[in-house]
Amino acid sequence: MFTADDALAAYPEPARQQRRVREPGVLLANFVAAADLRETVDALVDLARWLRAPDRRLCLPDGRETGPAHRRAAVLAALLEAPSVGLVVRGKVQELLGRSSALKLFAEAGLPNDRGLAQETVERLFRLLLPVPRDDDDLAALLPRLFPKKSDLAFLQGLPPDLFAALATGLVASAAAASTDAGASTVAAASTGAAASTVAAELTPLRAALDESIVLLGARIQGLGLSEGIRDRGQQAPLSSSPFFALPRALDAALAPVAIRSRDGEANPATEPAAALLAEVATAIAGCRRELAVVLARLEAAGVSLDVVYTIEVIEQSLNRLEVLLAVRAAPPGPIRLAAMQRLLQVLVRARIADRSVRDLAYTNLHLLARKLVERAGKTGEHYITTTRREYLGMLARAAGGGLLTAGTAIAKLKLGALSLSPFVAGVAASVNYAASFVLIQLCGFTLATKQPSMTAAALAGTLGAPGPERLADLVAHTARIVRSQLAAAIGNVTTVAITAALVSHAVHLRTGGGLIGSEKANAVLASLDPLRSGTALFAVLTGVILWTASLVG
Repeated sequence: MFTADDALAAYPEPARQQRRVREPGVLLANFVAAADLRETVDALVDLARWLRAPDRRLCLPDGRETGPAHRRAAVLAALLEAPSVGLVVRGKVQELLGRSSALKLFAEAGLPNDRGLAQETVERLFRLLLPVPRDDDDLAALLPRLFPKKSDLAFLQGLPPDLFAALATGLVASAAAASTDAGASTVAAASTGAAASTVAAELTPLRAALDESIVLLGARIQGLGLSEGIRDRGQQAPLSSSPFFALPRALDAALAPVAIRSRDGEANPATEPAAALLAEVATAIAGCRRELAVVLARLEAAGVSLDVVYTIEVIEQSLNRLEVLLAVRAAPPGPIRLAAMQRLLQVLVRARIADRSVRDLAYTNLHLLARKLVERAGKTGEHYITTTRREYLGMLARAAGGGLLTAGTAIAKLKLGALSLSPFVAGVAASVNYAASFVLIQLCGFTLATKQPSMTAAALAGTLGAPGPERLADLVAHTARIVRSQLAAAIGNVTTVAITAALVSHAVHLRTGGGLIGSEKANAVLASLDPLRSGTALFAVLTGVILWTASLVG
C-alpha cells in the first residue's frame, strides 16, 4: 500500500514528520489510494489546490531555494523524480485519462456554440444561476475544478518551462517509458532530456482525442465558413475554391498517416504528419483568415448583422484553437512539443474561465459590431464637417432651412398643446409632429444642430484612433472644423427660428390683435426651459442618448 512516507522518500526521515512537508505526501497517497473515479477526481482537485498556493516556508528535498509562487510545484516535481513515487502516480494518472474523454476539452471547451449570441448568453446565465452536475468522465468539466480562477491562469503563465516539463514528465509519462529510467539517478534532467522527449512524443490517451479534435474543428469551421451569411459577404468564388472547403481535406491528408500505428500503440516517425502536408493546412488556415477579412470589409455594404459578427468570432476562435492543437501535433518530440503543450494548457484554462463569463462573451462579440457601427457613423458624419468657406456658407444655408422647419414644428406643438386632447392622443400627435418635421428636414437636405454631434463624434473618434506622430495635428485641425461646423449649424438654426417665430407672432398680432399664445402659456414655456429650476439639462442629455441610438438604428 502506497503511503505518505513512500511519497516523501526524497526527504530525510526527520523532515517527513513536519506538517508542512507531510502535506504533499498525504495528498499524493490519497490520490493513489482513491477507490473509484469520483474519489480520484476529488483527490486530484485537492492536490491542484495545494499546488497553486504560494509557499515561502516549504523546502525542497535537496535544500534548493525557489520563488514562493512555484515552490510547491518544484516540490511535487522533486517527489515524482523518485522512481517508486513516479511509477505509482503516473499509473494512476494513466488510469484517470483512460477512463475520461478529452474530445470536448480540446474541440469545444471555451469556444462559443453555433446557435447564436442570444442562445449562448442565456446558456451562460443559467450556468451562473444553476448548479452544474458533476461529470467525472469529461476532462472539460475537470479542468475548471483544477484551475478555477484567473489567478490560477497567472500561476500557469509564470510556470518556468523546465518546471512544467518536469511536472509533465512525472505525471503523464507512460509507466513503461518511466521504468526504462528506473535505475537512473538523474531523473531531474527529464525536463530537457530523453524522458521529456518520451512524454512529449507520447500523449497516451490524449493523443487520439487530439487528432479527433483537429478533425472536428476543421468540420466546424467549414460548416460556419460556408454558411449563407458568410458566403454572401465573401469573395463569391466557386464553392470548391473556398479555403473553408479546402481546410478539412488538408487536415484529413495531414492526419492520414496518424492512422498507421503499431500494435502496442507506441508512436513512430511514420505516424508523424509530413511537413509538406502541414504546410497545406497552414495555407488553408491563412486563406480562411483572408476570406474573413473580405467578409469584414463587406460587412457594412451587405448589412451589419449581429449573427454574422457572431459567426465571424466563432470561426476566428476556432481557427486559433486549431492552430494551437496543430502546434502540439506537429512539434517534434522534446522541449519544443513540451512548450506547445504548456501553451495549449494555458489556452484551455483561459478559455474555460472565459466560458463561464457573460461579460467576456459580450466583449468578444460586440466590440467588432461596435467598431463597424462607429465607422459607419464616422463616414456619415464627414459631410457635417466643413473645410472650406463655400462649405461653411452651405452649412449656414442648410441650417437656416432646418431652423425654418423647426419653427413650424414648435408652432404646431404649441397649437396641439392648446387642444383638449387625451394624454394618449396628445402623445401620438406630438410624436407625429416631430417625426414629420425630422423626415422633412432630411428629405429637403437641411440640417439640425442637435443631430450633428451623434455623427461628428464618431468622426472625431476615428481621428483619435489614427496612428502616427501626425495624429495631434490632425486632431487639432479636425476639432476646429467640427466646432466651426457645429457653430454654423447652431447659428443658422437659432437665428432662423427666432426670426420666423417673431414674424409669425407679428403676423398673428396684426390679424387677430392677440399673440400666438397667451401670456400665461408663454410664462409657463419660459419656466419649463429654465436651465437651473427645470429638467431642461437632464432632458437634453436624454435627447442626446436617444439621438445617438437613433443614428445607430438608421
